[in-house]
Amino acid sequence: NPMMFFWSHFDTADNDFLAVQIAPEDSTETNQSYDELWGWADWVTTNSSSRRGVSTNFDGREWQRTDTWQRYQVDLTEFVGKRIRVRFVVNTLNGSTRNRTANPGDGWFIDDIRFTFH
Repeated sequence: NPMMFFWSHFDTADNDFLAVQIAPEDSTETNQSYDELWGWADWVTTNSSSRRGVSTNFDGREWQRTDTWQRYQVDLTEFVGKRIRVRFVVNTLNGSTRNRTANPGDGWFIDDIRFTFH
């Protein structure tokens, strides 16, 4: 199975949004804008799991912190035979106030991204 592995450590505030998103190549897509790129499908939020087998989904849920680096994996089986783009999304806006200064955390750190096929 094709997989993407990465190491992650984060310290964020309540209501922060972390997500791993993938967009497959799509020759029928003709839109071009800030969030859309001609020739690529829409971004899809994926699920990730930690190396310990505990479900840890970077799927738009709220996060606060991990005290150590942890390894995560994303199953890429549905994208076999396709070119893909991957992005790591962080939204630190708090609630409806859009207060950018109320986030005391250090953010989201990502390292050692690897793509494998087993």
